[in-house]
Amino acid sequence: MVIDAAFTARRAAERIRDERRVSARRRLLVSEEAENGAGAVYDSVLRRQPRGHQAAERAADEARHRTADYLLRQKLGQLRVLRARGTADRGLRRTG
Repeated sequence: MVIDAAFTARRAAERIRDERRVSARRRLLVSEEAENGAGAVYDSVLRRQPRGHQAAERAADEARHRTADYLLRQKLGQLRVLRARGTADRGLRRTG
């Protein structure tokens, strides 16, 4: 019974984590940084291929996704640092 509850709790936590990650990525896809990067790539492709609107759209969409992924990794890294600091601070308070 305890193993089943622990397994169920872990699966629920993983599902919540994954849902939040998808939600955060969706928000980052429409962020100012992602839009600016996509616009720059779109313009760059059009300068090389003046009639390449479809190629420019695809490249811009790929750039938007790369930027969102980068921003998500960056924010998750910052969160890990803050958690580690919080854990270290709690340890110092217990020993102090």
